[in-house]
Amino acid sequence: ALGTLPVQSPRAVFALLALSSVGTACSDVVIDSIVVERTRGASQQAAGSLQSLCWLAAGVGGIGAAYFSGSLVEAYGAQGVFLLAG
Repeated sequence: ALGTLPVQSPRAVFALLALSSVGTACSDVVIDSIVVERTRGASQQAAGSLQSLCWLAAGVGGIGAAYFSGSLVEAYGAQGVFLLAG
């Protein structure tokens, strides 16, 4: 969504990047709370395993995004990739 906005000033870019970071932090808090709810009453080992699985999935997704981002930008342009990513 950020790639579709006609942003010209550095302050606007900074504000949008800060907003994006806040959104990422909020989603991380939600994911952690879901892990806590799912593992309530379970052993610490089960809670740690689920947390590790969440971080593994985020890491694999990040690596996949980094791997394909260059070719996607070449094919669709920067704004097209932002539109694809949502």
